[in-house]
Amino acid sequence: SRSKSRVNLSIRSIGPIVLKHELSHLGEVGFRSENARKLPVTGQGYGLYNCKRLAELLDASIEFRAEQRSLYESGGIQYANFITSLSLPEAPTSVKAD
Repeated sequence: SRSKSRVNLSIRSIGPIVLKHELSHLGEVGFRSENARKLPVTGQGYGLYNCKRLAELLDASIEFRAEQRSLYESGGIQYANFITSLSLPEAPTSVKAD
């Protein structure tokens, strides 16, 4: 969607529930939530960090939101919606030559 001079993009996926006290750490280098560490899938905690870094390089803002209401449970881990919202500045419609 567009608003004023920005393009807004939201990506929703289902993943292990992120606990409330962990929300402020999303996007930190090497951070993996408690439930993500329980998964058999290994990770280094660079995915959301890289998203945050790219947003900074593009002069964009990024927000990570994790719903606390469980959709289902698998292997003793509860899963819920996870939303990444990105707000990018629109590219100029024309470029002036020097």
